[in-house]
Amino acid sequence: MEQCRQNKMSGNENCMEQPQKQGQQIGALEFVLTMERLPELNGTEGPSQIWKFFKSFSSATEGWPESRRVSALESKISGKAERAFDAAMELRLHTFPEICRKMEGILSEWDCTELRAFNELWEGVKRRPEEPLDEFVERLYGIVERAYPVLPPNFVNDFATKHLIPAMESPEISAGLELARRPGMSFDSFVALAVRAEAVQNATKSAVKEHRPEFKQKTTVAPQNFIMPKTNRVVCYNYNQMGHISRNCWFPSRPKHFNFSQKSPQHLNFVKKGADFRKNSEADKKPNDTYFRASALFILILRTNRKWTQCGWANRKKALCK
Repeated sequence: MEQCRQNKMSGNENCMEQPQKQGQQIGALEFVLTMERLPELNGTEGPSQIWKFFKSFSSATEGWPESRRVSALESKISGKAERAFDAAMELRLHTFPEICRKMEGILSEWDCTELRAFNELWEGVKRRPEEPLDEFVERLYGIVERAYPVLPPNFVNDFATKHLIPAMESPEISAGLELARRPGMSFDSFVALAVRAEAVQNATKSAVKEHRPEFKQKTTVAPQNFIMPKTNRVVCYNYNQMGHISRNCWFPSRPKHFNFSQKSPQHLNFVKKGADFRKNSEADKKPNDTYFRASALFILILRTNRKWTQCGWANRKKALCK
């Protein structure tokens, strides 16, 4: 009887253990299928893709224990996302939602830092005033590391070398470094070469300043703009006076071979007649026949509406008599 009872008890225990083992097998199968269906996260996909990954991962692993969800998340991340997971675990965050939120914040912050560093490299890293070359090289190398966090160290050294050459202040040093650069050259040796080149250039400049003779600075006086008085330099060939041309002359036309340098009675009479003619014309009076013999000719010109031109007396008479 006792043996029968013991056999029944052992049979019941075996029946209880079989569903438990079957449930464990179903859970492991579900875990494998779910992990195959979920994508992997590298951290360089962008904010929208990172948010979609955490959303799909949370919905797929809903109802799982916290430790199992965290281990599953750790198995699906790599690279930048793995570093963010380690930073979140250092803060002693053990719940799955807290770890996901912290990882999203860290990745978005790193994306902003990388974007700023990449923009700074794109615009060109400039050396600050009076900044030593060693400090500038360290700052440049840090910017390159933040802009390209996934690259291996040898590629980071190559990028830092390429950005260091145009960042030098002197174009002569930049050209010399470009010529002295060799494939496979380490970044430290290249920086040492740049330091020596800058030291040589500074020593050369100081030596040139010391041996340069001191010349007195020549003071140049600006040329003065003298304002000349405005004078009418037009000369009348009829009366030999300045201020008008012969077409507008008030005096009668002079004889053909008249010499102004000879002060003869003929010259004085000619000047007197011209002065009287100008005086009478300004007062709008008729010309006086006693002093101006050509008054009748002018009257004929006015009557016939003919244009008066300065020609000889003989030509004028012929024109009027026609």
